[in-house]
Amino acid sequence: MPRTLPRTAREIRLAEVPSGLPGPEHLTVAEVPLPVPAAGEVLVRNRWFQVFPSLRTLIAGGVPGTPFPPLRPGDTLFGPAVGEVVTAPFVKGFVRGTDDGGPRPGDLVAHFQGWREYAVVPVSAPLRDALPDPAAHLASGATAYAALTRIGSPACARARRCSSPGAPEASGRSPARSPGCWARHA
Repeated sequence: MPRTLPRTAREIRLAEVPSGLPGPEHLTVAEVPLPVPAAGEVLVRNRWFQVFPSLRTLIAGGVPGTPFPPLRPGDTLFGPAVGEVVTAPFVKGFVRGTDDGGPRPGDLVAHFQGWREYAVVPVSAPLRDALPDPAAHLASGATAYAALTRIGSPACARARRCSSPGAPEASGRSPARSPGCWARHA
């Protein structure tokens, strides 16, 4: 049975630019009409989002020449997010596994419209189960995780996490000299 969608959604907005560290008093929760996707877009319900480090700079007024504009009072915060597709039109020519219908309700997609309950985002390939948890797609370590599990061995990844390059472990062995490691330290 399809889930009934609400008429409104919540999003976090900047209430005022802080003079120091931002606090709850600098943010507000706004209730807005539920966004409606256009052609080539899907409606997602955000499940996870990242509080990324640059957001602090954007809240404080930004830095000239950076790729993101500064946030002004009334702007909705944004950032990396993983959302569950709620409504998705059929997208001709989009290859998804064995069909060409694009993402379907229930699929998870990564996007940059965090800090809101629902978001309209461009059609994109659904996330696969390559990482142990969907929230891991938001971590800056996702690239390192993929490299260590697809290029190096997981045993090596565990050893590397325990000590710095060239520093001997308690056993006296360097993690780079563990069986299966693909890099050596001098």
